Amino acid sequence: MTDKKRCDDCKEARCRCCQPPLIIEIPGRTGVTGPTGGTGPSGPTGITGATGVGLPGPPGPTGPSGGPPGPTGPSGPIGPTGITGATGVGLPGPTGPTGPPGPAAAGCCPCTNLLANPGFDLSPPGAAPASWTSDTATVVTFPNAHSGRFVTSPTVPVIQSVGIRGLNSNPAEGEVATPGFINQIVSVSPGCCYTLTFAGDVRANGILVASVSFPPQPCPPLITNTGTPGGTVTTNPILTNNIPHIIAVSNQPQSVFQHYTLTVCAPPGATTACVTFQNVGNVAPGSTAFVDNVVFKTTGGPCDTCTQNF
Repeated sequence: MTDKKRCDDCKEARCRCCQPPLIIEIPGRTGVTGPTGGTGPSGPTGITGATGVGLPGPPGPTGPSGGPPGPTGPSGPIGPTGITGATGVGLPGPTGPTGPPGPAAAGCCPCTNLLANPGFDLSPPGAAPASWTSDTATVVTFPNAHSGRFVTSPTVPVIQSVGIRGLNSNPAEGEVATPGFINQIVSVSPGCCYTLTFAGDVRANGILVASVSFPPQPCPPLITNTGTPGGTVTTNPILTNNIPHIIAVSNQPQSVFQHYTLTVCAPPGATTACVTFQNVGNVAPGSTAFVDNVVFKTTGGPCDTCTQNF
């Protein structure tokens, strides 16, 4: 029987005969060592190891000193000025000696009437009033006067006023009509206040305008009528220059005087004042305006500035 056959039979018979034969090897004695073989080829280079960290060595000896210092270089440009420091607060010094007395102050004095011949008592009736510049204005006596004074006689007073004629309202073509007026220039102090008072009797159709102007305003500031082909043209410098003024209107019977008051102030730089009375009413004799007892006096100040309010 062949081995294959036997084996096949065993598989069918499910026997153990199909196991391979057990071979038992018995070690022999070690033989003599053979000669050393030749050196094999070198293997590939291994991976580089990590860099080692050595300990610091001891300090080296001090080197020789350098050469001598070089020459000083040129000065650089001046830098910008620094910020100004805060102002120091010093202690107050001792009080100095008293200075000499200064000049007398220019106060608003004297408190008296600054006008000459304010009552129109120094000229004869029918004459122009003394100390006043005037046109178509004449001195009149009682009953067209308000008050008077003793002038030459110890017993007979002079009772006079001034009568001012009116303004032609219809001048011929090319003619410039001016009103009757009186005016006087007096000295004033800048910043001082002044009061103008007077007694006035304005007849029917008369228009009495009292004003106080200061340079560079006109003096006297006359209201005029000019005849033109198109009619009469009126020029009013009192209005255009805002000159302080008051218009006296009589609401009483004729020959009755009323009192009027105008307060003004001398602006900075003003040293003179122009006191003016003019009648811009009807030119007829029946419209005459009478003025008497005029007072222009200081009433206050001085002030640094002032505004006319009239």
